[in-house]
This record gives sequence, C-alpha cells and structure tokens, in this order.
Amino acid sequence: MTILSAVAAWSARENDRIQRKDLGDPNAVPDGKKDYVRLWTKILVDVGARMRPTAGKI
Repeated sequence: MTILSAVAAWSARENDRIQRKDLGDPNAVPDGKKDYVRLWTKILVDVGARMRPTAGKI
C-alpha cells in the first residue's frame, strides 16, 4: 500500500500552479512563475489584512 501511494504521488502532475477553475482539465496549463508568485502574494496580503485586529473593537 505504501509503495502504491508513493508511486501515485511521484507520478501525479504538479497542480499547485493550476487555477482552481482549471482543476480536472487534462489540458490545463500551469500559471507562469511570475503570475503564481503575484497571486500568492496578493492572497497572503489579503489574509494578513483580515487577521489584523481592529482598534477599539472586540
């Protein structure tokens, strides 16, 4: 079972740079490195802004 899982993980396509709307599409093309970094940075900034405590609110 472990060997089967390892082979499946090794042979799986990289999907961390494929947009969610394209998942499952065998012809999907991953985003370029620049676009990927730009989108990921935007997500981290947005999440950080939401987690920042607001002054005077509980």
